[in-house]
Amino acid sequence: MSIYPINNAFVFASTLNNIKMIDIIVHAVKKNSILTDFQESEIRLLLCESITNAIVHGNNNEAEQPVEVRFEMLTDGIKFIIFDQGSGFDLNQVPNPTLSENIEKIGGRGVYIIQQLCLFTEYLTHSNAFIFTYPLNKTHANN
Repeated sequence: MSIYPINNAFVFASTLNNIKMIDIIVHAVKKNSILTDFQESEIRLLLCESITNAIVHGNNNEAEQPVEVRFEMLTDGIKFIIFDQGSGFDLNQVPNPTLSENIEKIGGRGVYIIQQLCLFTEYLTHSNAFIFTYPLNKTHANN
């Protein structure tokens, strides 16, 4: 049973080949909302980063471990929920990649991008759910 009411759900194996699911998910989002090209490209980036994190970090590239992507249309945006089978992480412990001591490190950029583009981000450890809400009524979340 889902914690949040949902309109659409997609479940697929944890292989980077399945990153192509982004096209299917974006198509479903576009059936529910009119997106500008800019919004569509940002949503693609958000899904690419979050799905890659779920496959690589959450499920350790173990194909038998599913990734589930859900989205819900809200009045002011789109809520995405990404589930994996991993042990979880603390969203507040992800280092800021823009700080000088982290500039050359490869981790944390995806989460940082998601936080910058979205109105809301949350990680629910008890359900391995990374939740973020992309705003539809603004060009950028941080304006």
